[in-house]
Amino acid sequence: MSTWVDDFLLAGPDDEVCLRFAGPVRRSELRHVVSQRQNLLRDMGIEPIHSVVMQQPASLDHVATALAVWRLGAQLVTVDHRVTPAGLQDVVELMRPRAIVTQDRVTQCPMWTPRSDHLLVQVTSGSTGTPKAVGRRFADLIGEVIKTGRLPGMPARGESMMVLAAFAHTYGLFAGLLHGLHSGAEVVVPEHVTALGLRAAAAECTGPVSIFGVPFHVRLLAAGQRIPGLRRIVSSGERLDQALLDAVDERLGVPVGQIYGMTETGMIAGDLDGRCCPAVGVLAPGVEAHTSDSELLIGMRTSPYLGRTEPARWQAGWFCTGDAASLGPGGLVTLHGRLDSQATIGGLKVDLVAVEQIMTRMTGVEEAVVVNDGVVKAYVVLRDGGSVDTEELHRVLAPHQRPRVIHTVPSLPRTPSGKAVRNVAVLEGALV
Repeated sequence: MSTWVDDFLLAGPDDEVCLRFAGPVRRSELRHVVSQRQNLLRDMGIEPIHSVVMQQPASLDHVATALAVWRLGAQLVTVDHRVTPAGLQDVVELMRPRAIVTQDRVTQCPMWTPRSDHLLVQVTSGSTGTPKAVGRRFADLIGEVIKTGRLPGMPARGESMMVLAAFAHTYGLFAGLLHGLHSGAEVVVPEHVTALGLRAAAAECTGPVSIFGVPFHVRLLAAGQRIPGLRRIVSSGERLDQALLDAVDERLGVPVGQIYGMTETGMIAGDLDGRCCPAVGVLAPGVEAHTSDSELLIGMRTSPYLGRTEPARWQAGWFCTGDAASLGPGGLVTLHGRLDSQATIGGLKVDLVAVEQIMTRMTGVEEAVVVNDGVVKAYVVLRDGGSVDTEELHRVLAPHQRPRVIHTVPSLPRTPSGKAVRNVAVLEGALV
C-alpha cells in the first residue's frame, strides 16, 4: 500500500517543477529528499505500526517528512507549526507516537502505543471549543484528493497554485499540496505573505496562478495592486463579506471563489470562480447531504473522531456540521451562519456572524467578533485613530442586533489556521 506515494503523488517527469519555496523543486529532487527522510525515519525504527507527529511550517522538509512517513506505511499526525509547545504536548500525550518531527529536530519517543488504522490524523482548529483528533484511512485520503481534483477549475499541469493555507489543515493539504502533486500543477509557497511577497512569488510561477488562502489573505490582496498572471483567488474557513468581494473585483479584476468543508468531512462544496455567489458552491462529487431543522448534515459511514463517536456531532451515519444551510437545485449549498452563532433577543433571531460583518464595515472598526454570553458582546479591533461611533452603530444595526457590551482589543485571538476564536474565556483573556 505504501507504493501509492510514488504512483499517486510522485509520478511525473523528472525535470518538472512540482514545488516552489525559496526556489524551484523538481520531481527528481523531491523523490531524492523523500528517500533521505525515509531512510532517517527507518533507521530510527519507524515501522507501519507506528505514528509520527509532525509540526513543521510549509517547506520542502515538511513535504518530505509527510511522504516519507506514508512510504513507510506509518501514520502521520499533523500539528500546525503555530501551535504552542503545550498544545503540541497535548497531541503527543493523546497519540503516543514513536517519533516527533519539528522544524529543529527529530525526536524518538521511548514510550509509544500502536497506531490506529488511520494513515492521517489531523487536529481540528478549536475555534469554538476543544480541539479534537480526526482520522482518515487510506481510502478516505485517496478519495479526498480525487474529489478535490474533480472540482471545476482546479489547477492542472501547466498551471500554478499559490497555497497560503497551512499544509497541516485539510484545505491546505488536500486542495493545495496533495492536489498539486497528483495533478502536476506547480505548488507555490511564497517566502513572505505580504502584498509585495505575493507579487514576487507570482512573478516566478510557470503558469496562470490561482491563490488558495483564507479571508485574511483575501483582505490583504484586496488592498494591493494587480498581480500579473493571477487567474482567481479561492478562500475557505469563514464566510466572505460582499464588500470584500467587490473590493477584489475592483482592485484586482479576478473572481473570488470558495471551498467549503471541515476537518471532519473534507471538502463539502466548492465554486472556484464565484459564479454561485452568495452560495458557496455545489456539493462535491460523492458528497451526500440533507438539512434537518435548517442544519446541514453530511453522510459519513463512521465517526471521524479517534476513540470516540461524539454523538452530538455524528449520529447513525450523518455528521452534524453545526452550519445553518439550504440546499438548492443541483446540490447548490447556501450557508446562513453557524447555528451556535444564532441568538434570540427580545423574541427575534439574531445572526451574530452577520452582526460581525456589519460592524467591520463601520468607519472605525477593523475586525469584530460577536458572541452571546447571556448578553451579546462584541470584541473589536479598531482602525488607526478609529472608534466605535454610537450614531453609526445605531444607524447600521437594529436595536435587537446591537451588542450590549463592546470591548476593544489590540488583536483578535485566532486559531493556528487563522479562524477567529469565539470562545468567551479566550476572548476575555485578550482584554488583559
